[in-house]
Amino acid sequence: MALTVGLPCGIATQLVLDGEIKTKVRGCTSYFGRRADGSMYAGSSKEAMDMCELLRMKLAEEGVGYVKGKL
Repeated sequence: MALTVGLPCGIATQLVLDGEIKTKVRGCTSYFGRRADGSMYAGSSKEAMDMCELLRMKLAEEGVGYVKGKL
């Protein structure tokens, strides 16, 4: 758990310090819901999604990723 919590926080901090993340996203930018088939979805602003994509790329470089699936 330390790897999947600490590493993203550290990478995000470094991206801010390096000036790669300049957008300030205020408040809650995401919303969640449930589809008719029971699956979940989340929506977000373009700025937040761009930051998430940058963070996902950096995490992938460190060997951390996610698998999309249905439980």
